Amino acid sequence: MTSETGKASAELSSRTFPRAVTIFIVTAFLFSTERSVVAEPAPPSPALQNLTVLRQRFRTELLGQIDLQEREELSTDAKKKQIQQIRSSLTALQPDGSWKDLNYTANVSTNWGPIVHIARILSAVQAWSYPKSPFFHDPQILAMSRKALDFWLNHDYVSYNWWNNEIGIPLRLYPLLILAPEQWTDAQKQKVLEILARANLDETHQKKTGQNLIWYAEIVIARATLKDDVAAARKAFARIEKEITRDQPEGIQWDNSFFQHGEVFQSAAYGLDFSMSIPRLMRIAVGTDFQFSKNSVEVLGNFILDGQRWLVRRQAIEISAMGRTYSRQGKNAIPIMRACRLMVDVPSTRQEEFRSCAESIRLSTPMPIHGNRSFW
Repeated sequence: MTSETGKASAELSSRTFPRAVTIFIVTAFLFSTERSVVAEPAPPSPALQNLTVLRQRFRTELLGQIDLQEREELSTDAKKKQIQQIRSSLTALQPDGSWKDLNYTANVSTNWGPIVHIARILSAVQAWSYPKSPFFHDPQILAMSRKALDFWLNHDYVSYNWWNNEIGIPLRLYPLLILAPEQWTDAQKQKVLEILARANLDETHQKKTGQNLIWYAEIVIARATLKDDVAAARKAFARIEKEITRDQPEGIQWDNSFFQHGEVFQSAAYGLDFSMSIPRLMRIAVGTDFQFSKNSVEVLGNFILDGQRWLVRRQAIEISAMGRTYSRQGKNAIPIMRACRLMVDVPSTRQEEFRSCAESIRLSTPMPIHGNRSFW
């Protein structure tokens, strides 16, 4: 009896043990699968993915501007001068992160010295980021940029001119975070983002018209890509679209001229910045949820080709369209060439005309247009 019982128990164990092992393995697999599913982060929403695309394209655009200057726009002497200026900035930087030749207490509204400090940082970071630069990933250049940025952020200089505070400074600061996002401390990045927030789209501000508004919007979009703020980006793109019209007191007019500061003919002044800034943003937004409407592309294209193009002779531009900028050195039609090159990559019915216009300016040859054009 005992032997039979033992035999039965052994048979029962032999049948039960594999089943128990199987149950344990299946249970363990289910728990491990559950843990792995929980641990996986949710994929970013399509809207956030679009912001990532914008941020990447901002960086490509910034590096592309440098590449274009290197290949076509700067003479050998100018390139040497740029390199020397960066080297001079490196050797002249003070222990506290300032430069002795700059007047940080200047209380003038134009040619404000302190903003040169940020311009030098940006120039250095561009050189550090550009693969063909002799300063590419140079640790000394990066260390200089970090120290100089700390000096600026610790002092946070304020100009008597609102434009410097709300546009000029942010325009020079946001590329630092786009070009070299991993090279700044969290404190530096947070402070830069706070300064960028001074450029906002509060519509009660009387200065937010024409090109000034486009600068504000560009800064807001750049900040939105850095903070994953989809709502802010949508608002900024919508404000730009609203400005690409011919029925505003300032901006593009019905005759494809450009007004700023009231009814002042500024097609080769603020109008140049307008036709440079918006094509950059149009190209960056192609294929995303923020892509510009066909009507906006058409209105801007007509302004460039049926307005500004008629002001160009080879690489010279009509002086009467320059407003108060006529006295500034280096005024020419190169910005229109850049705008046309950008518009070649924006889907429209006039891409070949943009390509032809850009080539005419690049080669300093006559435009393939004939006739007269009047503005009223």
